[in-house]
Amino acid sequence: MRPHKIPRWICLSATVVFSLLFLTANCAAGPSRRDAVFNIRTDNSIPVDVYLPDRPPSGASILLIHGFMHYKEGHRENARWFAARGWIVYVPDLNYTLLSPNTEERVSDVSALLAWIRSRPNTDPNRIVLVGHSAGGLTALLAASKEKVAGVVGWDQVVSAGRPGTQSRAIAPSDLAQIRCPALLIESPPQSCNNERDQGYDIFPLLASTMKKRITIPGSSHCDFPDDSFACGLVCGPANEENHRLILETTAAWLEMEILGQSAEKK
Repeated sequence: MRPHKIPRWICLSATVVFSLLFLTANCAAGPSRRDAVFNIRTDNSIPVDVYLPDRPPSGASILLIHGFMHYKEGHRENARWFAARGWIVYVPDLNYTLLSPNTEERVSDVSALLAWIRSRPNTDPNRIVLVGHSAGGLTALLAASKEKVAGVVGWDQVVSAGRPGTQSRAIAPSDLAQIRCPALLIESPPQSCNNERDQGYDIFPLLASTMKKRITIPGSSHCDFPDDSFACGLVCGPANEENHRLILETTAAWLEMEILGQSAEKK
């Protein structure tokens, strides 16, 4: 018998409440290694935390995109972990609306951020990777279908959007057919917070990339991906530190092989 799944509207409502509570508690946490603010519209600015490696940067960069009702501070330790391995890591705060999808706005913001990152000193414009968790994975995939990037990583991506009870597929097969860069999907088993595969929509076979890989972490939760997962865990299942470490190590190994390895071969 299949386990009973919590309706997504309950998940979203509870996530809103608990995320706000935890955000308040988290405000006292220390700042990132380096902060920058990038103004991409005259009426709006996107805060971006920039994490620089301790050693001279190789020019390879990660744009790390948080999910719905998350925020850049929820990936602070993830970003530091990758920076310690030589990556320049950018973590923006993107806008998510509760009652209506604003996917196109977020993709537009990511495109503008990519243009800005490419212009920064010590950056190799050919080695920028998008990494996104949950709805941030959707944003990363859509951006990769439109922008030239070195690779894209979905961390338990959620590919539907809309009001609770009326969600629809937010990335079409035609979008996935445009993703030709190396692609990695690291996923937890289908659950209440991410059950598109249970509903018959599996995006992996539709990716056009010839260098694509899917890894499912058995027994993992949707909340094992951000390093700040208190609110997420109350709705989507408890986080596990061993799974979190495995996700980081698996991502880093793939990046080393598919992105940094390819760049070395080209040189």
